[in-house]
Amino acid sequence: MPLPWVLANEALPEPSQALCEPNGLLCAGLDLSAARLIEAYQKGIFPWYSEGQPVLWWSPDPRMVLYCDAFRFHRSLQKRVRAFHADPSWSLQISRDFVGVMKACAAPRSAQSGTWITPAMISAYSGLQRLGYAQSIELRHGDELMAGLYGVCIGRMFFGESMFTRVKDGSKIALAALIKLLVNEHFTMIDCQQQTEHLALMGARPIPRQHYLEQIKDLQFYATAPYPCSYLPGKAARSQVATPNHLIHHDVYSDLVRVGFRRSGVFTYRPWCDDCKACIPVRVQAADFRPNRSQRRAWKAHAPLSTHFVPLTFSQEHYALYLKYQTLRHAGGGMDQDSRDQYAQFLLQSRVRTHLIEFLSSVYTFYDADEAGSKYGIYNIVWQIRWAQQCGLPYLYLGYWIRESPKMSYKSAFQPMQGLIQGRWMPLVTG
Repeated sequence: MPLPWVLANEALPEPSQALCEPNGLLCAGLDLSAARLIEAYQKGIFPWYSEGQPVLWWSPDPRMVLYCDAFRFHRSLQKRVRAFHADPSWSLQISRDFVGVMKACAAPRSAQSGTWITPAMISAYSGLQRLGYAQSIELRHGDELMAGLYGVCIGRMFFGESMFTRVKDGSKIALAALIKLLVNEHFTMIDCQQQTEHLALMGARPIPRQHYLEQIKDLQFYATAPYPCSYLPGKAARSQVATPNHLIHHDVYSDLVRVGFRRSGVFTYRPWCDDCKACIPVRVQAADFRPNRSQRRAWKAHAPLSTHFVPLTFSQEHYALYLKYQTLRHAGGGMDQDSRDQYAQFLLQSRVRTHLIEFLSSVYTFYDADEAGSKYGIYNIVWQIRWAQQCGLPYLYLGYWIRESPKMSYKSAFQPMQGLIQGRWMPLVTG
């Protein structure tokens, strides 16, 4: 039976289609994007391949897991942990040097002939870490990295990838720290992927793949790690993400939007910051909208423009315009350096309709910001409101509004507007 080859725009097969020999081999491809990795983990699939091979995707049966309450915290390890805690030169840190941990895990070992942690894997997983989906636990002596582990965190599951140590019991201490963190966040188990004697000694055991899949199939919500806020300088932001993505069809997405979620590619999220509630979901009441003087001018100025509905496919012209817009309006923000793959993940991947049950919600707007006298941004929103009116849709959702952010001030001009405040949609006073 030939191994299925999965293109970038195709979904991964179901785990039940995996081969029995070699156990769990499911398919191959070339796509190792963040969106593909998230899709895979949410389906109970992971990549494992060597340099020079295509990306091979696996879902073995049985599946090795470590239930948090089954971790064997032996007396000798407890003593070792107490000794480390008593010495201030030792510390445990989270994701201080995620790439450094991956490279240490990839280093040659006496019992291995090579490594599956290729440069492409390091690049892909460090991208996941920047998005808040992957974390590392690091044991340090002073500033020196002595042991650690890394993995992917989605929903209430931590998918362990690899660990290393340069000191006795170092990786076990990192694992004990991870277990403590997971228990505090109400996680119940770690996916260890494949059976090894080392993992079994720490309490891991194999379970049937179907049993494992049943534990990751429900829609869940989790908070990402903190990352720099794009709108309020000096602030840290977090997002709450709905997973798994393949369960978020347009009906589910409609319900999520009503409670403040938005979409970025296949990711569905809302702000979930620890000490800040500045982001307010907003929507325009389309039927009652009356353009102000500036909006009427923008509409008149761009009246010669025509509208075309096109398939959700890559266009070099659109990509070039997107990069130009980011460079002119958001230079230094990171998106001005987006690769073609990052652009496609952001804008060209969707499992929901933009035109939803009772509202319209665009993902992103970009235009030629270098054309003198143009008002494309205003025109675009007015066009969307008019389209909502023509479709009989009561609302146009405009994402989030932050009173203190000049970048967001334009949204307040589109009235009447409602904001989601303390769980209720109510008229938003922006003056």
